[in-house]
Order: sequence, then C-alpha cells, then structure tokens
Amino acid sequence: MNCNHCGKKVNKTQGAINRALREGKPMFCNKQCHWESRRFTTEKKKAIKREYDKEYRKKNFERIKKRNQQYNKTEEGRATQKRNRENRKDKHLEYCRKPDQKEKTKKRDFERYHQRNHGLDVFDRKKRCLVCEKEKSILDFLYTSLTEDNRMYLCKECEAYQNHMYSINTKNTVTAIVMYSKGRLTRRDVLKYPEFVEAKKFYILLKRELQ
Repeated sequence: MNCNHCGKKVNKTQGAINRALREGKPMFCNKQCHWESRRFTTEKKKAIKREYDKEYRKKNFERIKKRNQQYNKTEEGRATQKRNRENRKDKHLEYCRKPDQKEKTKKRDFERYHQRNHGLDVFDRKKRCLVCEKEKSILDFLYTSLTEDNRMYLCKECEAYQNHMYSINTKNTVTAIVMYSKGRLTRRDVLKYPEFVEAKKFYILLKRELQ
C-alpha cells in the first residue's frame, strides 16, 4: 500500500493495512506526512474558498442578481459604480485603443524623453550657473527632476566647492567639539582639525552658560 501524501510504500503490518482498507481510512508512511496532509496552507484555503464561491453562485444566482440590482439603484450603489468606473478608466481606454495608436504614443513619448534628456542637441544647449554666472554646457550640470530642463541650477564645480566648504566649516567643527568634550583629541587630531581653537572657545562658552 502506498502513502496517500508522498506516494511511497508504507512500512506497516498487514493487519493495519487490511484494517485501513476495510474502514476506508488513508495510510501514511510517517507522522510528518500525516501532519502535512492535515495542514491547511494558504493555497489550499484559497482553492477551497474558490470552489465554494463557484458552487454558491451557481445555486443562488437569481437571489444574488436581485440583491445587486437593488443595491445599484441606491445612492451608495451609484457611488460605488462611479468609483469603479474611474478606477478602471485608464485600463479601459488602453484596451480600446488600436495597436497602431499604441505604437505612435510609445514612439512619441520616447522621442520627447530623448530630446529632453539625451537629445541630439545636448552638446549645443547651454545654461547659466547662479554662482559663477558663466554659461556652460548642460552636461556640466547634474541631473534632477525638480527643474523644467531636469538640470541643477549650480554647475558641478560650484556644487563641489560648496560641499567642500560645508565639510570644512561645519562637519569638522562639530567633530572637533565632540572630540574635545570627550577628551579624545591628540596632536594629530589638532593638526587634522584646524577648527580646534574655535571649538574650544565654543565649548567653554557653553559650559559657562550651563553653569
């Protein structure tokens, strides 16, 4: 006799096999197969629910139809119908379109994107930087989606310089303050962070105000 779950041969006594055949009960090779056969996974539950819904709709088709017709006549039913139409409007329009129209729109969108970002006249286009006030090629500006031409207002050089000055004037000062407050600064750190004097003054002022 084979296992009802995995299909392997069952290593049971002949009396147990005859008893299962006589009573019409299934046989399993071990406890793991018995547990897995009784376990209801999400897929099994969905399959059982799907079959139950099909049978229920077949038996109660007229009653469900009348109930839906009565609900659609109410204000709530009309609101739900309108909401459903709006939700599937884009899919319906896309479904009704012809294949020639779909190809034309795809080509048009691609050409617009190509001209806007990677067009043939990219090297000819220029833009003025707000900091250095120089006209440079649009490739000297970083990409962003916040502007109309999808390019930053500052050129790469000015932006790199601003980031460098921010790291010197702000980040290094903060790290020097933290390191001085914890007493972990050495001579090498003082040479590495020239803002140590300002950090020391700032730390002394904070200490005085807190006292």
